[in-house]
Amino acid sequence: MTIRVLPYAFALSVVVLGCAPAEIKPGDGRSHLPCPGASCDVQVSVVSCFAMFNCLMVDFDVVDVPRGNAPDIRWKLVTEGYTFTDHGIDGLPNPPFSCQLAGSGRQFMCRDTHQGSTTGSWKYTINVAGPHWVHSLDPWVLNN
Repeated sequence: MTIRVLPYAFALSVVVLGCAPAEIKPGDGRSHLPCPGASCDVQVSVVSCFAMFNCLMVDFDVVDVPRGNAPDIRWKLVTEGYTFTDHGIDGLPNPPFSCQLAGSGRQFMCRDTHQGSTTGSWKYTINVAGPHWVHSLDPWVLNN
């Protein structure tokens, strides 16, 4: 009976370790999107993972907003058949973020009112709905 439990214990440990929080810092191995202008776009895709599941993938793990900038951050869902939920971008505090669903559910936009007074890093969750269940993704916004 112990041998049968071993694969389940291994799978559970992989899930728990994969959910461990990590610090955002330069050279951390994540892909950073510099956002110095009036807006920046993050592409969101639904991809197959783990044979039976669908996962989300973004082209950048961290949206990096420099001091003094207040951009519109737009997440664009590029996979057909899927839309953002009403809480498609969830977990960003208001203020400095004001978020809303846009583009017939295929886009989500957040205004980052960061003007240098609100620095920090925020982990947020991307949620989508479609013909198949999709595991949420938790990237970051960094206000320098």
